[in-house]
Amino acid sequence: MLRYKITLIIFIFLSLTVLLLNLFCCISQLFLIFPFVFLLTVLITASFVIKSQFYLRAICKGSKNNQEVALTFDDGPDKAITPKILEILKKYDVHATFFCIGKKINGNQDLLLKIHRAGHLIANHTYSHSRLFGFITLKKMIEELEKTNESIFQITGEKPIYFRPPHGVTNPTIKHALQKFSFTTIGWSIRSFDTVISSKEKVLKRVLQKVKSGDIILFHDTVNNCPENIDGFISAILNKGFKILRLDHLINKKSV
Repeated sequence: MLRYKITLIIFIFLSLTVLLLNLFCCISQLFLIFPFVFLLTVLITASFVIKSQFYLRAICKGSKNNQEVALTFDDGPDKAITPKILEILKKYDVHATFFCIGKKINGNQDLLLKIHRAGHLIANHTYSHSRLFGFITLKKMIEELEKTNESIFQITGEKPIYFRPPHGVTNPTIKHALQKFSFTTIGWSIRSFDTVISSKEKVLKRVLQKVKSGDIILFHDTVNNCPENIDGFISAILNKGFKILRLDHLINKKSV
């Protein structure tokens, strides 16, 4: 994937080339829109591919040198699902990372504290998790991140240092908002698609076929069959000889 500055350089080069060709060769006027089509296509595509590192640096994988992976959960805490997941993690003595939505912490303060006291990592996943998060103003973005940080801090006594943008969407405004914080942005290397795949067998097959050393795996602790998925996944992955580390422990092994 192209990087932001390189893309702008290519866009300027294409624009100048087309203008010169139009001036000296009288090419079709339709060619004049080509640089803009190129730029728009790259910008939109890159916004939805967090691995591209197009707008900002995001860690999507740990070290490939060890049989270690990290489990992450998005969109909780959920009063019904998250406690079941915590029991399964406890059963296998595994620690995970929970990317929590600020507004869901309200009314679930005891649950968030339980996650923290169990030794799991709590991270920022914005306050609203709106699909339009990437299109709100810079001021509102900062307010969402600060509000979620404060909610987590009031309960756990710790401010999160990791952030995952909703749906993995990034853009220049999000990059500018994050400059106000000391977050490390986290993506993923394997997405379970457990929110759209209802079959436990299909979810497990998808993840287990792809898993490799260093993978950061994304599940959702808001999906009804997530506890079953996690139970099956952890059992299978441990039998394959992998270790499951908390996210911060996995990426500390990543060479930067």
